[in-house]
Amino acid sequence: MSKSREQTIFREPKYALWPRLLESKTKCLSVRQEIRNQIIKQAGTFFQRKKTALLSLPDTELKKLSLRAYEMLEKQQLTDETRLIVLGHQPVAYHYGLLRKQLDVVNVAREKNALSLNIIIDTDVGKAGEFVYPVTDDRTKIRRATLCFTRQEKESELFSSALVREDSIQILEILKSSPYVAKDFIGILQEVLEISTGKNWLICNSLIRELCTPESISLEVPFSEVCLLPAVRNFFSMLLRDPDKLFEAYNQALDSYRLKEKIKNAANPFPNLKGAGDERELPFWLIRNSQRTALTIADMQSSKNEDLLVPRGACITLLFRSVLADLFVHGRGGGSYDQFLPILTQHLIVVGILPIFDVCPRAISTETRLFFEKEANEISRLEILENNKKEIIAKTEIYKDLLPEDLYASIRPVLSERTDLQQRLRTTEDKNALLHDLNVANQKVRMQIEPWLAEVTKPLYEVSEEYKKTVLERSYPVWIF
Repeated sequence: MSKSREQTIFREPKYALWPRLLESKTKCLSVRQEIRNQIIKQAGTFFQRKKTALLSLPDTELKKLSLRAYEMLEKQQLTDETRLIVLGHQPVAYHYGLLRKQLDVVNVAREKNALSLNIIIDTDVGKAGEFVYPVTDDRTKIRRATLCFTRQEKESELFSSALVREDSIQILEILKSSPYVAKDFIGILQEVLEISTGKNWLICNSLIRELCTPESISLEVPFSEVCLLPAVRNFFSMLLRDPDKLFEAYNQALDSYRLKEKIKNAANPFPNLKGAGDERELPFWLIRNSQRTALTIADMQSSKNEDLLVPRGACITLLFRSVLADLFVHGRGGGSYDQFLPILTQHLIVVGILPIFDVCPRAISTETRLFFEKEANEISRLEILENNKKEIIAKTEIYKDLLPEDLYASIRPVLSERTDLQQRLRTTEDKNALLHDLNVANQKVRMQIEPWLAEVTKPLYEVSEEYKKTVLERSYPVWIF
């Protein structure tokens, strides 16, 4: 098996244009500066917690590089003129898609003397410290295995409740036996896990990324802490002050977007809010006693001070792009959903929930890096052949690069004949004879291509589905490469 040294990076717009996006002039909401100040201050608090953990690690060259980046970050100040580049994602083990987004944000921030801020979306549900990695069975078969460095606190499924397991070092020993894990990074994992046992996963996960790639260091703050800030809660109150209007405007915006984009899937980009009367949902989560449920109008009438309201769906991006960022950077999935945001903001403005304002520009960044590049490319090639058999026979010229040269040479005369017949059919009135000849030509092409396709795609049926998923997996952690 071969490790990939190649990478595929996707950005929209082109990376060279990102600095120009920061220069865009937008009409801002009046609460923007207060919200930004409070969030950056909270990010500074989280930064100090990370720094304390970093200082407790053994002295290494990577630690020195990280501390140097920390010192540079501490010198930056947020003023009314400071540009802020924001990204956000769940606190899962970093794969190259997430890392690319982080690196791009940090790099453009340095270029433009801006601040970079990562919002850790710890209000979602899932196993934060879980990851997949490849293993070998019987020296020949590869498959994916799963390990998890975390346990959940208080029987909560929220990422914010993930703690580093007490037996995480023993789990790491399992990982050490894998021939696919980069040995240079095992030491980093062990050092960070040793000081993190029983503690929250968020800082542990960030430190692992930063020590593996010190150039990725930025300000960070958990979303659960953002949602507790007074200015942010006031912004939520602005959105929720007329829940009837919010329910109608949100659903109407979704319906309008699907109609405009000709989308038939009712869950795309987000499901409509459900319910009737006081049981109508609102585009927020209610987190109460470490459990997350959809916020309803009835919940608002019985709210408690300790309740945490968290925006969901498009309202998360609405917060980031309306009152926080000068440029917000998505991954590919978030970038596609975000096309709905302009329509949502228009509906919220029309019904008077929000005053007239502009959302900040957005960009998309991601990277696909395949661990088993050679094997993945071969599987992809065979699947193209398998899934396009009819097309290859009917439109052979388009797929000629997939065919062996000798096979294509042998059928070239009949392909020329077929093309000639197709052109003549467009200009003649008596089509019967030509259609007969065209069917004969198609049959000749089929008789030569079909046996080759059957033979060449055989390996697809000789390997398991698990093998295919293993070599095509895109979420292997950065530290196995």
